[in-house]
Amino acid sequence: MTNQISPDQERLARILFPYAYERNLSARQQSTRFVHYTSAEAAMNILRSKEVWMRKSSCMNDFLEVQYGLARLYRAYGQSEAGKSFKATLNKIFQGITTDIETLFDSWAPHFQANTYFTCLSEHENKEDTFGRLSMWRAYGQATGVALIVNNAVFLNPSDGFGAYSTPVAYLNDQEFEKQFRQVAENINKEADFIKTEGREAVTARIFHMLRFASLSTKHPGFAEEKEWRIVYCPTWRVRSTSSRTSKCSEVFRKLFTRFL
Repeated sequence: MTNQISPDQERLARILFPYAYERNLSARQQSTRFVHYTSAEAAMNILRSKEVWMRKSSCMNDFLEVQYGLARLYRAYGQSEAGKSFKATLNKIFQGITTDIETLFDSWAPHFQANTYFTCLSEHENKEDTFGRLSMWRAYGQATGVALIVNNAVFLNPSDGFGAYSTPVAYLNDQEFEKQFRQVAENINKEADFIKTEGREAVTARIFHMLRFASLSTKHPGFAEEKEWRIVYCPTWRVRSTSSRTSKCSEVFRKLFTRFL
């Protein structure tokens, strides 16, 4: 399990994931905690089994979540000036690379709904220690709700041990999404020489994952009060064997849940 990233990896994160990078940095600086609202029955199952079940993307409370992110992405990439700039900048670094990226992304897009799983949490503020957040109780607590307060280190320390990755959710409309997309294009343009040193194949993969997370972690601004972060996992992309992941479950569980309301 990796707890540190190299300077080059951090540089790439600033370039390709500026929103997530800044949110992660802010959470570290403010020692932000996270909370999982659920029913008492589900909370007891989590504690007894030392397992956190993930929800299939097609079965989320808002079944349009993934479609919403994909729609914002396709519009920004294919119809906006930011998208044109993004593609032109990449093709200047590696001629025709956007065709490779588009082919790869389109081949995997169906898996975003059919083969992707989420665990969702919210940022937890100190003032919420006593009563929690009313809107979250209403949405997820049911009649006998429990809020599990989570150790933030598990989410903010980089790790590739499970093939599951945490990401903040961005609540964006079309214009706001396009603004974020434009920022990435500008970052790539400024860092073109550094990006080129990664090589065409690696850049194709990195841009694919940037687009993937943009689609999987964008929600309608109407949900902004949730302040959601999510763990994203796709079995197809797992990086370690099942036995390797299982052997670490107890340690991760112990570090994850620190108290509950």
